Amino acid sequence: MNAGALADRARIAARDAARHLLRSPLVALSAALALAVSLSVLALLVFTLSNTGDVLDDIARDLSATVYLGDDATREGVDALIQSTAADPQVAEVTFRTEEQEKARIVDLLSADLLTGVDDAAIPTQPVVHVRFAPELDEASFTRMRELTERLAAADGVASVGFEAEHVRVIFAIGDLVRLTGSILGFAALIVGLFFVALLVRVGLDRRADEIAMLRAVGATEAYVYAPMYATGALVGVAGGVLAIVISLLVDGRLAALAETAPNVSLRFDLVGPGLVAWCVLGGLGLALAGAFFSVRRHRS
Repeated sequence: MNAGALADRARIAARDAARHLLRSPLVALSAALALAVSLSVLALLVFTLSNTGDVLDDIARDLSATVYLGDDATREGVDALIQSTAADPQVAEVTFRTEEQEKARIVDLLSADLLTGVDDAAIPTQPVVHVRFAPELDEASFTRMRELTERLAAADGVASVGFEAEHVRVIFAIGDLVRLTGSILGFAALIVGLFFVALLVRVGLDRRADEIAMLRAVGATEAYVYAPMYATGALVGVAGGVLAIVISLLVDGRLAALAETAPNVSLRFDLVGPGLVAWCVLGGLGLALAGAFFSVRRHRS
């Protein structure tokens, strides 16, 4: 087939597809909207989970535990504790600080105003072992960190262990919630979009039943007969992708406003980019063609 004949076939298929869309505008719009929602929800899901990972990475770089030693701690026991703790793969560094060193650190952390009129002896201190964890954080490694701090708290000579990391559990819980709800909503919208595209194509096939029978009688190929249906799916898919980009732009505007209110937060607030545009257009096109293929296959069988 030469280029001119191929162009004529594509023009006729696009014309028939446009006519079909104009005859079924509500179904076509519903299919495009459902595809747009599924594409934008899945894109926002990936964006949120990526930012959750960035937050955890920032936290992991400063995550540590402080082991406060009691009066019954011995030099041999502390050395053994430090050695066993340093050997743990979750630990990046173990540091021992004497009572004087810990008091100096606390004084450096407090402002001069807070220390005004405070007697030096009134600052409670005790020797500590500071444990800095490796900067790799996921739910499994966080669980192992908590198990390590529990073992340290139960060790001889240890008065208590400071490990303030409840916010990490909250972030993991939020990430799980976003992953679950986003996946459910995105998958549900995807199924609805595929259903409407398949319904739209099926309606078109039923309306063209006599025309298809005549085309087959005169020897038209299957590709020629069903090309308008695939063109219909392609147009709906591209429309859904464009709508998904519009939705993402609206969300991106809200994220930009949020970034202005939190300039010191080291997070990426840029949702729309070349990757998202490609995902919306190609994803919408692929999903719509899949719905068209499903209806065409059922009609042919």
